[in-house]
Amino acid sequence: MTLLQFEVFKTVVETGSFTKAGEILNLTQSAVSHAISGLESQLKVSLLHRNRTGVTLTDAGEQLITHIREVLNHKQQIEQKAAKINGVEIGRIRIGSFLSASSELLPGMISEFKKSHPAIDIKIHEGGYNEIEGWITSGIVDIGFVILPNKEFDTVPLFKDEYVGLFTEGHPLRCKQCIDITEIADEPFIMPLAGCESLIKPLFNEKNIKPKIQFEVEHTTTIIAMVKAGLGISIVPSLAYKPAGVFTIELRPRIEREIGLAVRSLSSSSPATKAFIQMAQTWLQSKQSNCC
Repeated sequence: MTLLQFEVFKTVVETGSFTKAGEILNLTQSAVSHAISGLESQLKVSLLHRNRTGVTLTDAGEQLITHIREVLNHKQQIEQKAAKINGVEIGRIRIGSFLSASSELLPGMISEFKKSHPAIDIKIHEGGYNEIEGWITSGIVDIGFVILPNKEFDTVPLFKDEYVGLFTEGHPLRCKQCIDITEIADEPFIMPLAGCESLIKPLFNEKNIKPKIQFEVEHTTTIIAMVKAGLGISIVPSLAYKPAGVFTIELRPRIEREIGLAVRSLSSSSPATKAFIQMAQTWLQSKQSNCC
């Protein structure tokens, strides 16, 4: 077995295609097929189901892919540490991120990180909270934004993000800076999903409010567009991008989520990943200080 075979297998799984894997790795489709068949022969198991629509993992492939990713991650760590010894910094960081973090946090973080680590390659995988956790577990990403607390991984807290009421321009509450949540009890409501409802619903229950739910929506961008169109009001994280045509109001009681970065094991993370975590904390602290 070779590391190249492992890399080919991992890339085929992630792209779902022998052809695409070959393009990424600069290999012919024949070379990709040969690497996979050779690995299957040496392991004495079938790793992939091949069909007209692409490839999927067999049961054996499902069990082995995580271990193969771990081997390749260890290879990357060795390369990074050796490069650092020689005074050269190389590497790759794969980051799992939900949409609001991708649009509001990552551009600034990556820009700051690249100032001192220009040779580190960064890849972004966008998805929901559960997807990100799955990617961290399986090794698809090295690090991910998560909601704390989270006992599944090693985590580093970053900041607390307050939830706010979201309204269309021209709403009667426009003149208020802060409202009690009971003031929106009779409003047509768009309920956020994707984990947000676990914070919002208990507060409604505590206040004996039965919200007039018109829609249940997973993506914040869709919620904002629906509020802007006058289809109702909602509650969204402050971090979410808010375009012209909507406005926000602080809520009481206060609702907030804590956002952090998670890795499978901080001690075994690559030097590049550790450097990114440290930079993210410093960057946010600096940003918060400048806002005060």
